[in-house]
Amino acid sequence: MIQSDNGSGFISREFAQVLREHAVTQHRIQPHTPEQNAFVERVFRTLGERLDAHELDAVGQARSAIAEIIDWYNHTRLHGELRDIPPVEYEQAHLAVAGDRPAEARAGGISLRSPSGSLRSIPSPQPTILITAETK
Repeated sequence: MIQSDNGSGFISREFAQVLREHAVTQHRIQPHTPEQNAFVERVFRTLGERLDAHELDAVGQARSAIAEIIDWYNHTRLHGELRDIPPVEYEQAHLAVAGDRPAEARAGGISLRSPSGSLRSIPSPQPTILITAETK
């Protein structure tokens, strides 16, 4: 699913067709309520801030820079809403509850058991953004 505002690019027939072709559903926020898209807006702000640090002269350079930023965002950047862990670690902890790794579900979050046996508290599921990009 993709969540978007009601900008012309997101309400066009062409965009709807691309979503259908890829079996993706769309949820549009209510008009004049940008706070409903706060998580996505923050991702793009972070992406833009990081891109500003690069001098890009070609599409290939842009793709490479974006891929690097996405990797940093998902694997390294600490997210306050996730108790200062990266999204990938957060997602892996919640997958562990489904049986991928030993973890114990607890009220208010998940406690992930490390190889040494200690427990690390991971917050309860909440809106989390893992960003991806196709580089064709």
